[in-house]
Amino acid sequence: MYMLTNLGEPQSKGDCSKWETDPESFSKVVAEHYVRTVPGVRSVLGLSPTVTRSTAPFPMSPWMQVVTFSNGFVVYVSFQKIPNFVAAALWYPKPGGPTRFYTYSCTPGGQLVLSERKQP
Repeated sequence: MYMLTNLGEPQSKGDCSKWETDPESFSKVVAEHYVRTVPGVRSVLGLSPTVTRSTAPFPMSPWMQVVTFSNGFVVYVSFQKIPNFVAAALWYPKPGGPTRFYTYSCTPGGQLVLSERKQP
């Protein structure tokens, strides 16, 4: 999701701690954003797949979530570099999709805002 702002206007920032402490919800939003915005991925996934689950695949890696869509496709989301950025990529079916990196902020109302950035 993108927010339009007027240049020169001060922008108040909201608190993102709710998202940062809820990896399942955070990863769902990131994965849905990824499939909506990465060229070619949406056409592979089909029309409007829905998220069926978001899980941490390994107990020792809580910084990674695997998001499964209703059509069986899987997007991974990495939180390893929070608060600097998050990363997402189509993991299944193989070959996977490109990795995208997003900075994030929150509106004063707590809504998550993602902005694509260059690979670090």
